Amino acid sequence: MRSIQFCFKYLENIGSWLVLLIAILVLTGCGPQIGNLRKSDGSEVKKTEFTVMTFNIRHGCGIKQWGNTSGGFFRGCKKHLEDLAATINSVPSEVVGLQEVNDGQAKALAKMTNMNYTYSSHNPGGYAGSWGNAILSKFKILDSDLIRVGSHTLAKNRSIVSATMKVNSRNIVFISVHTHDKLYTSYSVRRIMAYIDSLSGPVVLIGDFNMRPNDDRWVEEIKKTPADYERDNEEPRVSNRIFVDTAEEVDTPSAKEARFEGTWAAPYNSKRIDYILVEEKYFKVLDAGLVPLKYRKPSDHFAYYSVIRAKY
Repeated sequence: MRSIQFCFKYLENIGSWLVLLIAILVLTGCGPQIGNLRKSDGSEVKKTEFTVMTFNIRHGCGIKQWGNTSGGFFRGCKKHLEDLAATINSVPSEVVGLQEVNDGQAKALAKMTNMNYTYSSHNPGGYAGSWGNAILSKFKILDSDLIRVGSHTLAKNRSIVSATMKVNSRNIVFISVHTHDKLYTSYSVRRIMAYIDSLSGPVVLIGDFNMRPNDDRWVEEIKKTPADYERDNEEPRVSNRIFVDTAEEVDTPSAKEARFEGTWAAPYNSKRIDYILVEEKYFKVLDAGLVPLKYRKPSDHFAYYSVIRAKY
């Protein structure tokens, strides 16, 4: 796994007399955690339609002291895991991408929602070493990777977590994303797309991009088609993987509400910055929306979901 390669690079300057310790760290400490906790009869792998959710859980702190992003607050705040689990369960989903997840919370939420999980902090041993991204799933998680994608400063490197699962007889890679809110270029998005280009088969992107729907930093790299580039007389991007925004693919009442209300509950200025992006080649979007109103309080983000159907 790429996470194993990352670990070796991270530890490469340590003396050879620590080889055994390095091996232990590589196997147990650096790669994403995987917990296949759910008891299953295996019938879910035959699904052709399934629901995906994205949810930035704000470390479990709820909406208290909105705008406070200090490490001290996130460590010391009262955690509301029961409310988060209720929100996740409010729209039955097969896969849930989580962001701003503290160590231990992914496993706890997986147990509370009867799901499997994978989790890694953004930067094991460094910035954001105690919080990161997770994926919960009713499908068995076959593999997981941690890929560092950078930030506006190398000192605050961010990462993505992927989970490979077999759905309708084919492996799908689901990726939980949380790019930095102070990005000045599309560097992180290009890194994500480079990783995706190294994969084969369907990919679903889930997460908090901290970018508006029309932001060129991700539109140019993810949504723009070869025909768009030809129309604009521009050189096309290198990646040939094209994703669609599930909220824009359907005009159901719930999708319209998600586009209007946004997903980040900033006072007087809500924004849509959380997305589920699918490859049109592999998936058809059937519906999208926000969780019911009573479940929009456990975080400063609203949980957003999409119902998709596999075309293969």
